[in-house]
Amino acid sequence: DHVLVAVRDLDAATRTTATLLGRRPSWRGEHPGEGTANTLFRIENTYLELLAPNGSGPVAALLEGWLGERGEGPLGLAFGTEDAEACATALAPLDAGPVVKGLGRDVDSGAFREWRRVPIPLARTRGVLLFAIEHTSPPESLPPAGLACEEQAAALALDH
Repeated sequence: DHVLVAVRDLDAATRTTATLLGRRPSWRGEHPGEGTANTLFRIENTYLELLAPNGSGPVAALLEGWLGERGEGPLGLAFGTEDAEACATALAPLDAGPVVKGLGRDVDSGAFREWRRVPIPLARTRGVLLFAIEHTSPPESLPPAGLACEEQAAALALDH
């Protein structure tokens, strides 16, 4: 579904990533009650999420610890699912779940996006942040990242 990158300075990382991809952000948001902010770049095959601490909250505390130990860079992978409850049941042998509801608010438009996430404990993934995500908002709530340069110079997709 998407790739997450941990950053300290979201504005600087957004500018750098926009230049690298040749794209404008699809979404600049915050997670109410979690203490994080993000920038999303939706492209053809996935979206890239830059995630930074923003105030206090449970996710901010975890992210601060991650950044302190590992620094900025790749944070995790989210795998898409159509049914978070069924996914949590299937992943129960990995001690996954319970399903966690998520909410994001775009700071520019005020729009909201919602999802349901199935976390997998880091102890079961050798320290790699992995989770399944079911988007409950319509796909059009996260528009494609607009061009910031000529089309032939812009990234179309992400690959390893």
